[in-house]
Order: sequence, then structure tokens, then C-alpha cells
Amino acid sequence: MADKRKNPSLIENVSSLKGVGDKSSALFEKCGIKTVEDLLLYFPRDYDICGPVKSVSELVPGEVNAVRVSLVGNMVFRPVRNLKILTFTAADATGEMTITYFNMPYMRNNIKPKTFYVFRGLVQKKGSKMVMEQPRMYKYEDYLEIMGSMQPKYSLVKGLSNQLVIKTVSQALMASPYLEEYLPSTMRRDLDLMDFSEAVRKIHFPSSMDEYSFARRRLAFNEILDFIIKIRLLKREEEESINGYVYKESDEETKLLKGLPYKLTDKQALIWHDIKEDLMGPHIMNRLIQGDVGSGKTIIAFLALLLTAANGFQGAIMAPTEVLARQHYEGFCEMADAYGLCIKPVLLVGSMTAAKKRAAYEGIESGEFNCIVGTNALIQEKVNYKNLSLVITDEQHRFGVKQREMLSSKGTNTHILAMSATPIPRTLAIILYGDLHVSILDEMPGGRIPIKNCVVGTEYRPTAYKFIKDQVSKGHQCYIICPMVEEGEIEGAENVTEYSEKIRKVLPGIRISTLHGKMKPTEKEEIMQSFASGEIDEIGRASCRERG
Repeated sequence: MADKRKNPSLIENVSSLKGVGDKSSALFEKCGIKTVEDLLLYFPRDYDICGPVKSVSELVPGEVNAVRVSLVGNMVFRPVRNLKILTFTAADATGEMTITYFNMPYMRNNIKPKTFYVFRGLVQKKGSKMVMEQPRMYKYEDYLEIMGSMQPKYSLVKGLSNQLVIKTVSQALMASPYLEEYLPSTMRRDLDLMDFSEAVRKIHFPSSMDEYSFARRRLAFNEILDFIIKIRLLKREEEESINGYVYKESDEETKLLKGLPYKLTDKQALIWHDIKEDLMGPHIMNRLIQGDVGSGKTIIAFLALLLTAANGFQGAIMAPTEVLARQHYEGFCEMADAYGLCIKPVLLVGSMTAAKKRAAYEGIESGEFNCIVGTNALIQEKVNYKNLSLVITDEQHRFGVKQREMLSSKGTNTHILAMSATPIPRTLAIILYGDLHVSILDEMPGGRIPIKNCVVGTEYRPTAYKFIKDQVSKGHQCYIICPMVEEGEIEGAENVTEYSEKIRKVLPGIRISTLHGKMKPTEKEEIMQSFASGEIDEIGRASCRERG
């Protein structure tokens, strides 16, 4: 990593670079870029390799090609609604093609008759003619200079152009000539690793695939080394974290297990045994339960919360959405009432009235409630716990490290239990959650329908739409998850707002609704109730986190 004391230019705001004003700086910040160092470590997601110049007859529809042609005849300019469309014919000795620009009227003055230019863009075939829309234009000699090079392509947000990122990164590399190297030269030589400063430069602007691979290898080494060091430090902290909570066996557990209308599976029983040993052991628990939907993680979490309550402590479970938090709360209340258990749950979510929140705060602080269920609302400053000893996060991957730390810091050296339905192999789980003991819940309770997973490309969508239509006609329901709520939050990602409209056109007659975290809690609850009662066939849902 760079030593900021030796190179102060790295900690300067990105707005210190020429051409980055307040607006551009705000767009960079949306990408997580605040400083010059952040910018230098914002690596390309892909590269655009400028291929050889082709003739018109060699153009391939569906591919990005470069072609050397000159203007034929006159340019046609026409306004259509809010668009200014410029179209002209270009040709070489092998044939003609059509080139179109949108909202770029100045191109009329840039393109001279009887002059050959290189146009590079996506080739389409419309009728018998090849067409390019919005191609980049180069002078022939300028294109020859970049031909064969790898032009970086960055992850963007709406309003931020790839060209601006390239320009700004180039400037930053010139302004920050020295990035601190922390690996000894002997180690770099023995491991055949590129110098760190050189690797950062080459990953942005490699001159060849070999150079790119060499730079990427060094940066990957840095990431792995950094990760391993952090994991070892976490392991050391865990070994030094003494369990200050005295847990003992409780009749409450027996009462619940005897009353349940089912028996725990062998795997559930084994994992529960491990959790009990952790809670009663000499060190603080730090465990992840990874199991598919329906594998029975929630009952294990409830058992841990029940044992915590029976020993006079408080436990909290944080869910990523209000819908899930309410489901947990209602389920816990039902079991507590049905089996006469000592656990007293309370719900704490952002949509509650101020009066209900105050009552919850008071009951939590006094110890009246020993099981607190909620969303991010659990980590607000106003929430004071009396003796929090157990923290559970449901859908572990949906929370950031800081959120989990904030919840656990509400107590003193709290036990941590994380749950995730993300289907990852045990080895990958250990890598991702290296500071956790990993329990794999891979045995489904009896009578559960197996979960089927399938990954397909976009060309499979028509088949998927037909499958949805068939399932709905049989009285079933479905939901589609999109990564974004609205267009432009992440370039190229589907958003639930537009995708729901697309589905309505593709599947007419099916009752479709939309659900996302920006909606009011009452709207979300109403939609979920309608879905549960069968009034909605399909929900388009965004996977954004809901705020407490």
C-alpha cells in the first residue's frame, strides 16, 4: 500500500485534478472515489482492444469494427422530438455504409468531403446496408497509434463517462509518480512480481495481454496477502477474546424441542450442539451457518436466542428487510406463546411510529425485552441494550462489515452468529468469512421440496417467460429480483422499475406488482399481503437494502 506520509498527493481530493469540478467529483464519489489514491486503485473492469482497420466489405454485423471511409454526398440533418439526428453515407473502394450520430450536430463541421477517416463502433446490418451509430472518429494516423492497444473500460454511474475516467486516471498517474513499495526486492525477484507502482500503471494502460497479466498477478498477490494478514489478526483477536458470559444448560431448550411438531435433523442437532459449546466455551463465538432456503437455520437461531434469554442475557437478530424482520418476530412470538417460553421478543424497524419506538427503546434498555428483532434500526444511537451477549445477522452477505461491527459493539465482546442462504462451497466460505467458524447446513428437513438452481444467459429469457406463464396458469406465483431500483444507478444493470414494465408487455394478463426498498413501509406491507393472499401473480423486486 502507498505510504501517504511520503506521497501527500495521494490523499488529495480527486477534485484537485484538472477537469474535475464539483459535479464530476460527486459522480466519482458515487463510485467510491474520493482521493487520488482511490482513483489509482479503481481498476478497469474490462478492456477495449482496437483491432485492425477493415474495408466496408469486411465489416461483421454484431462486432465492434474500425473502418476507413470518406463522406459520399451530403449529410442529412433532421430533428425528431428531442433528438437531433445526423446521417450520411460513407464509402471506400469496396462498398458503402451509413453512419448516424444523435445529438452531435457539430460533427457536420468535423467531417470534410474527400477526406478519409477511421470510424470505430458496433456494426449493424439494416436491409442490405452496414450501419454504425455513434462511432468514434479518428484521423487515420491517430488510430494507427492506438491500434492493438488495450483501452480501459471502467464501471460507471449515470453521468460519468469512460473518457473522463481515462483522462483523470492518466493525469493522476503523472501527478503521483511514486507509490510506496512494501515488498522487499528479493521477494519480488523470487516470486517474479512486478513493482507495485509499475503494476498500477500497467493495469490501467497495458500495452499487451502479457503486460496486463503480469500487472494483474502482482495486484492479486497484494489482495491475497492483505486478506491473509487481516484474517490472522482476526484469528488472534478471537483467541484472545475471553467469553465473559456464563451460559448454562436450560430446561427452556428441552421444553421447546419436546413441543415442536418435528424433530431437528441430524445436521441441525449437530450445529446446535456446536453453538452451545461455543456459548459455554472459554472464547467468544464467531460462527457462520450456511444453508439453503428451507434448510432450517431460523429454528437454530431461535434456540440460541432462547438459551441466551434463559441465562438472563439479551440477544438481537438483524434482518436486511422489514418484511423478513416481521416474519422472524411473528414466528418467535408464536413459539414463545405456544410453548410458554421465557423469551420476550420486541420488534424494532424504521417504519414504526415514534411512540412505538420509544416504548421499544425503554423496554430494551430496562431488560424487559430479551430478544430484539429488527433491521438497521437495531444499530441506531438511541438503542441502548442492558446486557446484549448474542448478535445474529440473517442473510450475512447483505450487511457490510461496519453494520455488523456496530451491532456487536452495542454489547461487550458479544457472541456473533451469522446466517446465509448464499450457496457457496465450504472452501469459498472459509475464504470469504475467514474469521468465522463455518457450519454447513446441507440436510433438508423431511417433506421440504428441494431447491433447484440454474444459471443461464440472456438468450434463455424467452424460455423463462414461457415457464413463468405456464406456472401462473397452474395457480403458482413467482418473483424476479433486479439489482437496481431505478435506471442509471449502475451502468448496464437491470432495474426493477423498467423491468416490471417490460414483463407486463411480455406477459399480458398476469397480475404484476413492484416492490423495492424506496417504497413506504405501508406500501411494501400491502403488496406482500396481496402476494401472500394470491392477489398478485408476480413481484418484480429490487435487491437494494432497506433502511432502518
